[in-house]
Amino acid sequence: MRRIALASCLLAALAATSSAALAHRQSDRTLNGRLAFSVIDLEEIDGSATLAVSDPDGARRKVVLNGDTGVNTHPDWSPDGTRIAFTFITGNRYSGYTSDVYVANADGSGLRPLLPVHEERSSPSWSPDGSEIAYVQGLDDIYIAGADGSYARRLTTGLDPSWSPDGDRIVYAEDTGSGNTGLREIVVDGSGIVHLTGGAENDRAPRWSPNGHRILFQRGQGRVSIYSVGPDGSWMRRLTRGRYDTGAVWSPDGRSIAFARNGSIWVMRADGRWARKVVAMKSASNYAEAPAWQPVSEIGGTVVGTRFDDYLRGGPGDEVFIGGAGRDRMMGGGGNDRFRARDGRIDTIDGGPGRDRASVDPNDHVRWVEHVVRR
Repeated sequence: MRRIALASCLLAALAATSSAALAHRQSDRTLNGRLAFSVIDLEEIDGSATLAVSDPDGARRKVVLNGDTGVNTHPDWSPDGTRIAFTFITGNRYSGYTSDVYVANADGSGLRPLLPVHEERSSPSWSPDGSEIAYVQGLDDIYIAGADGSYARRLTTGLDPSWSPDGDRIVYAEDTGSGNTGLREIVVDGSGIVHLTGGAENDRAPRWSPNGHRILFQRGQGRVSIYSVGPDGSWMRRLTRGRYDTGAVWSPDGRSIAFARNGSIWVMRADGRWARKVVAMKSASNYAEAPAWQPVSEIGGTVVGTRFDDYLRGGPGDEVFIGGAGRDRMMGGGGNDRFRARDGRIDTIDGGPGRDRASVDPNDHVRWVEHVVRR
């Protein structure tokens, strides 16, 4: 389970002020944060792509890493929602192209390569505890490195690694010949390879569901659709019938799926229904792809933001929202919620159903909150 650990002093303060109703709430529920995705400039013949983020409905879109020097693509959020690992591609059609894995803070600051010595690397995937990153090195070797860049070891041959939520296994795509790939699982110690799909239809980009019960992947050449399958290869299901649906990822709460369709970012329910476009490009020369969904955790009934811009959405019960230092958007999902947004930034709060309370800055935007204290 992905989570943001609270400092012990904050936990003590919340324990002192929380009501008895909050005290017995279930903890460690992961909520949906912001979407990260790549925007490719098709007019740049040598390659240019920014890394952008938005709310899950496409609002508040902004660029966190520009594409002036290359292509930023295939992002993956760290389990605590504060960092993004991604593939950075540079070069030109004359000298050739090279790629490596980089890590940056959620706002694009703190940019650094994963490992100090450059190699051809791509397709990063964080381990559930945030201590390691799996990636592809060269054409088709999967490696695991410490997230701090302290070591790297080869795991197996394959592409598109994705870590299981329990941290024990990695699902990946393996070349089966004739330009096709099938899905495989492997234990992180290199043992126990399991074949999930046969590999006759170019299965790629697997992504494990947050509860470990399903694996998303894309299938096809030319016309590509999104499928899901059980971790033992059973109960395969087709979820979309688009002309080019790629890069599907689960929302942190497991209820939705984001994917790229023909240059835009779409979101649908986990069963494939109610697909809707959330990020559309204003220019025909821009092409959005490779979405990733930021996790934000609830601990003991408290939804905790990061120090960056967050989208914090509660469930049907009583939540306490603790905003970080960014420009946050807090959405009460029901119940009698409490919002703490005194951080000197302009936050947006929507209380929703129930009788809600908010302690906010003078310039925060507050709607549907019955009791507001501005200081």
